[in-house]
Amino acid sequence: MITIIIASLSLIAIVFLLQQLIKSYPNNNIFKALRDLFVIMLALGITVLILFIGFRLLRFIL
Repeated sequence: MITIIIASLSLIAIVFLLQQLIKSYPNNNIFKALRDLFVIMLALGITVLILFIGFRLLRFIL
């Protein structure tokens, strides 16, 4: 149940972020907004992956 809530909130946050990115471009260039969204999502994914690996290594060492 908690995963459904987290997924819903994440989807709402992504839609809001995409809406703000599209609104920030004066000529509504969707490709630039999607590129920026992809870069943000890639950075967040890499951060989560690094934290996950770090916690796994910390648990393994201790």
